[in-house]
Amino acid sequence: MPVSLRQEMGTVNVCSPIIQTFSNKDNPPPPYHSPHRIVLYPGYTDFRVKISDSKTSRLFNRGDRARISTFSPRARNNLLKRLFSLSVLPELFITLTYPKYYPADSCEWKRHLDNYRHKLLEIFPSAWFFWKLEPQKRGAPHFHLIGSLNTEVNINVLRLFIAKLWYKVCGQIDSKHLVAGTSVEQFRGSSRRIYAYASKYIGKVDTTSYEGWETPGRFWGVIGRKNLPESIAMAVDLARKDFLTIRRYVRRLTKSLSVHSRRYAKRIGNLLSFFVFAPQNVIERMIFSILPPAPF
Repeated sequence: MPVSLRQEMGTVNVCSPIIQTFSNKDNPPPPYHSPHRIVLYPGYTDFRVKISDSKTSRLFNRGDRARISTFSPRARNNLLKRLFSLSVLPELFITLTYPKYYPADSCEWKRHLDNYRHKLLEIFPSAWFFWKLEPQKRGAPHFHLIGSLNTEVNINVLRLFIAKLWYKVCGQIDSKHLVAGTSVEQFRGSSRRIYAYASKYIGKVDTTSYEGWETPGRFWGVIGRKNLPESIAMAVDLARKDFLTIRRYVRRLTKSLSVHSRRYAKRIGNLLSFFVFAPQNVIERMIFSILPPAPF
């Protein structure tokens, strides 16, 4: 690494944590009162060390974008971070599949999804969904959608509507497709359970090679972007020693999880900035545990 971690973390201290609440609609975001900031979203937390713009471009310039051929871990993280930052939990999980015979051209898949999007927003103008493209074992594409209609609809009526809409969009090729081409499920349970479900199905990375999947384009996107709920976050600016203490706590927490998380925990100590998928209240307890007692 061209710049050492000790150099970049600096020596600027603040007397106590400075906490600022902001939304994704705020522009610009809250000013930094320390180079060391923790940003808490409902479903994940960003740990950031502010460095100069010139060093940022040198360290993180990734050049021109190449053609998209796989759903990379970076794309997975971007999708989950966007979803987990929302202040409102998704209510529906929808799956759209193709019949036995399906188009081989990925542009046709995206055209079908776009037609579906137009029709859905005509009927439910306040709806919002994140979509994820994924190959089935037979190589056929299918789409996962997670989000909300922002209105009350009987689930059985909705299932029939979604089935007919997707059947029509795909060209009404096979009557069996009308019955088995879609799935609509309601989310029930705690936020942690919903996040786990989303990570399992929306965040799955498939590295298998399938014919026709050389350059399928984007693997995820948003339907009804202007309807997305607000993202409410809490920015906590800390002294360097407090930032390192919280980072140590997070490493311990991460080590106690899966094998993949233990590998990530080893990397955290060498990263200028990183993030963890953890409930907001867990990180909040870590932060407040190091605060000095309030004077009486």
